[in-house]
Amino acid sequence: MLTSLSFNDCCNLSDASLEIIGQNCPVLISADFSQCPEITLDGVRILLTCCLAMENMSCMVCDGITNFSQSSEMPPKETVKEVLSNEHTQVGKEMATVGEPGEEGKQKYSQLKNFNLSYCYNLKPEALIVISELCRNLRMIILRFCEGPVNDVSVDILRLVFTNCCYLEYILVGPGLNSTVNRKDILI
Repeated sequence: MLTSLSFNDCCNLSDASLEIIGQNCPVLISADFSQCPEITLDGVRILLTCCLAMENMSCMVCDGITNFSQSSEMPPKETVKEVLSNEHTQVGKEMATVGEPGEEGKQKYSQLKNFNLSYCYNLKPEALIVISELCRNLRMIILRFCEGPVNDVSVDILRLVFTNCCYLEYILVGPGLNSTVNRKDILI
């Protein structure tokens, strides 16, 4: 069975392609769809819903990944830039717990641990919420060189992302080592 694949720089790869891949490769563990401009967050969502064992995914330079929902924008109270420029201290660590699973209709979450969305210039902050709701087991999100709207993500959105993903310790957001948003700085 196919557990890893790379479609790097496939200009015609679309959401429909990701759906077919998900239906035919349900045990995928690792996938690279970097530089595939036609895929969107809808396609990623469909793939992760089909491939629950997926642990690593890279969608670098995928300009089609923005935000699939038309949710209202949350007004930023404090942006990532402000968080990184301020010093925060915290005594303890807050961890989220996922609700008790029911016998029927049990919610299934992707096992995705690492998601690289670097260079996705059109990525909107709300997309991070959608990703965190689907991928509750995330350990790392990489948003390096995402110079678009996601740079102005509010602390409220980051707090929700960290709360949804109880294993997520940090989000890499910029080119330098000082551009990391840590759980301890957000969940005070």
